[in-house]
Amino acid sequence: MNPHCKSAAEALAAGPLAGLVDQARLLGRISSLVAEVSRDTGSGNRSLPPLRCALQGRTVIITAGTPSQAAKLRQRMAALHQALGERVPEVTGIRIRLQPGEAGDLVPGISAPGPTGPVVGPERSRENLSAALGFADDLSQNLRDSPLRRSATRLQALLRARLEGAK
Repeated sequence: MNPHCKSAAEALAAGPLAGLVDQARLLGRISSLVAEVSRDTGSGNRSLPPLRCALQGRTVIITAGTPSQAAKLRQRMAALHQALGERVPEVTGIRIRLQPGEAGDLVPGISAPGPTGPVVGPERSRENLSAALGFADDLSQNLRDSPLRRSATRLQALLRARLEGAK
């Protein structure tokens, strides 16, 4: 190798991006550790949406895609603190954030969204329509006369028509 040529790692380490490279490496270590601890939540074989980690000062922000995933992480907070304290002493705090609706957070039984929304099987579609109709029925019966009740009544009629069309 030419003594005047630097490797890419050496060039980055000596350049203005050195801090970002170090932070990316640290974040990679943290993400691996969080993934390892989150696998130990006893969730069985069911895979959870991937976690996202970010650093804010010396605090790790872990973003979960589902409420159950966030709750499981909060239950494992002591294990997370211990593991991070042992392996990544630069981190002094952990925050768990919930941000539902990420790409991997689809409801079981529903495939990825198509151009008009989620694709569901006929039996699942009928089940969903029936549940929505029950909700609209309850709303229209239990609300006083108001714009909301009128909307619930229109929704009821729409859902009944769709349910009849799904037969």
